Amino acid sequence: PSFSKGDFVINNKDCEGVIVDYIDASKVLIEFLDDNKFRNYFEAKDIREGVFRNPFIPTLSGIGYIGNGIHTARVNGKICPAYKAWSGMFTRCYDERHLSIRPSYRGCEVAKEWHDFQVFAEWYKGHKFFNKGYHLDKDILVRGNKVYSEDTCCLVPPSLNTSVGIRVNNKDAYVGCVSLDKRSGTFNSSICKFGKSIYLGSYKGEVEATEVHLKAKKEYMRELAIIYKDKVTDRVFNALFNWDV
Repeated sequence: PSFSKGDFVINNKDCEGVIVDYIDASKVLIEFLDDNKFRNYFEAKDIREGVFRNPFIPTLSGIGYIGNGIHTARVNGKICPAYKAWSGMFTRCYDERHLSIRPSYRGCEVAKEWHDFQVFAEWYKGHKFFNKGYHLDKDILVRGNKVYSEDTCCLVPPSLNTSVGIRVNNKDAYVGCVSLDKRSGTFNSSICKFGKSIYLGSYKGEVEATEVHLKAKKEYMRELAIIYKDKVTDRVFNALFNWDV
């Protein structure tokens, strides 16, 4: 079909729009009929096939959308690191299959402003270490944090992310590191350092065993801060160096 100014159209995602202007078959201006009123030029053949895209329609977990801007999911045909990090947040927070495997993420969420990939990518690419293959972390800066946001997140080396091992729920800081020895009735205390479990001793009470673990954890965090000082931002360094219960 041919198109004219004022015609209503719909794409294959059931997004409705109206033709605002028709220059020629390669330049048709459409305004989408949602709250964002996004406008863009499309080719007539794409309109006929329903493949003209509204960047404000969610593509991840029913809330994450690409948005209007310079940042794209792919660069030179490959998925870019910013998009991998962005989509990973939604998987951890909202994908039921992932949550069944990692239930500690249940209840976590992505801040509303980061539903827009453009906003997240701007933050990500503005980070000092964005091009170093770092991991997105939401637990180091804010203890017990449940929200992925600009104020709570940072990028850290993969090895640091693994070494820190901070759990989503901060009251679980010592889970797995203090255990009851049923034969003796005492509590064993340990700490995981650089991927290895280190025995810290046996104690009469759980509180004492926990205190020993947390003291060792604090020292370990300070050690990590010094090791990674030149590879993280000052904010991350201070969070690690001053880590406490």
